[in-house]
Amino acid sequence: MSDPGAGPYWADCAVVVDGVQIRALDLGVQRTKHRKSDTWWATLALSVAAAAGFDLDYWGGATPNVVLFGAVGRNGPVDPLANQLISGLADDIEVNPVTDRVRLSGRDKAAALLEQRTSDKLQNMTVAEVASLYASKAGLSANVTGGDTLIGQNYELETAGLPDQSTLWDVLVRAAKYEGADLYVEGDTLYFGGGGGGGGGGYTVTYTPAQEGKPPGLSAGCLRLDLKRRPALGNATVTVQSWSSKSKASVTATSSKTSGVGQPQQHLIRKPGLTQDQAQQVADGHLSDVTRNEMEVSVEAIADPSLTPQDTLTIAGTGSAWDQTYEIDELTIKFDSRGAEMSITGKIGGDT
Repeated sequence: MSDPGAGPYWADCAVVVDGVQIRALDLGVQRTKHRKSDTWWATLALSVAAAAGFDLDYWGGATPNVVLFGAVGRNGPVDPLANQLISGLADDIEVNPVTDRVRLSGRDKAAALLEQRTSDKLQNMTVAEVASLYASKAGLSANVTGGDTLIGQNYELETAGLPDQSTLWDVLVRAAKYEGADLYVEGDTLYFGGGGGGGGGGYTVTYTPAQEGKPPGLSAGCLRLDLKRRPALGNATVTVQSWSSKSKASVTATSSKTSGVGQPQQHLIRKPGLTQDQAQQVADGHLSDVTRNEMEVSVEAIADPSLTPQDTLTIAGTGSAWDQTYEIDELTIKFDSRGAEMSITGKIGGDT
């Protein structure tokens, strides 16, 4: 395969089904920072799968555990097992024996949290304890940062709106939004509050304007760059009101951004039991959430299989407000006979 900006590159991928490696015809993962389960898909040749022990009889009765791998390099052929992309059970299995194809799709292991429901009373447990408990119920290990808040003291209004028999994931999402924490599953580990296997890295796109008869261009590996701005979304005010039954005192905090046009959006949030600092943190976090869609960038590029939504996307060289570092909002990585490509959507920081 060839990258127009940097010459040839090599890409390879594989699927491991119930511990057995099978070459994939194509595969892909779609990952998000929206506290949702990531998804994946893969296509296999039925004849190749059958030779490895996965014939029609197997596909007609099994729920396979699937791990997707992919690698990209520029110095020669690559080991497809060099980088794990995602793992999970297959939710859908489609077999076409005439065209010799098996199509698999599913979610990451957050699916186990989405499929278990609970009516647990959690008043005397911290957020960290609940995250660890629910990870264990889903067969996952837990990596929790922070989460010292007692749910019963600070989540009365949050949990009051939840229906009976909420999923374990619903409860964790509520807690993560309240605390402004990341929540995702990486491999066999539930991460709450950050500190995951990804993160700390990023992808940079540099734009070079036309000069001396040369057309404009992008940094090596980048195939497309789209820039978007929604002016009206940069103008908002968030007010947080709280009441402490212990101190009998009310708390109000406000956070504003006025870079947009027109009248600011007004948002009122009521949460019990907050200190002044906590109320301000909630106001600032919700303002970031409201205004994060003002600036958006989209990139198509040769895939970097190590990239995750915990990493960042940086734009440089435009000489405009788009030159900044963005959170990766959505990330799709695809491998097929043409090579390996990825699409990234980045937005300014904020809750999701």
